[in-house]
Amino acid sequence: EHVTIAVSGTHGGHTIDFTETLSDPRAQRGWQVQGGGTFMITFESNTETREITSEEFKNYLDEHGLYGIKSEIDSMGGYVSEAFTSYAKLLVQVGSQRDETFSSILGTPIEIVPLSNPQMYKVGDMVEFRILANKKPVFGARVRVLNRHDNRVTEQNIFSQQDGVIETRISSGGAWMISVLNVIPSTHIATDWESHRASLVFGIQ
Repeated sequence: EHVTIAVSGTHGGHTIDFTETLSDPRAQRGWQVQGGGTFMITFESNTETREITSEEFKNYLDEHGLYGIKSEIDSMGGYVSEAFTSYAKLLVQVGSQRDETFSSILGTPIEIVPLSNPQMYKVGDMVEFRILANKKPVFGARVRVLNRHDNRVTEQNIFSQQDGVIETRISSGGAWMISVLNVIPSTHIATDWESHRASLVFGIQ
């Protein structure tokens, strides 16, 4: 697993890599903020593999709106093998100094990039996010938009446009998460398919 923090603002812009500390149970995992600025914490999981029945895999595709590849599953026999990796971004603002850290493109197999700074969002705003796969826009991805506020969770499902963009309204404060799954034929001999999940988390006051 890989964890990094992209640091900007008063820090001048650099990245801190916490990956090695994850394997050391004695390591201190906290990090003290020195000054203000915008921070993007990223996480990449280890890749896990599994084997499930074709029917279970097709139900999995249905759940995430991935209808286009279902027809390919029938020709693969009774079981399907899958390699799964997740990629997460958490945006944190310390103080009032803001910059363009939120728009950083990592080039991962799937990612979510806000088109404006989430730290500036207000309740009632219409906002946009772009879905990218290896830096290229993804058309027709089903994107989950979840909000938790006052112990209540709401969810929207929005399909990305041809330029990879989705639009939604900030309906309330609280914690927000944008999530999307992309499934592609595997580049590994050991598995049939690769699933890559991206999420973006930020808060609204």
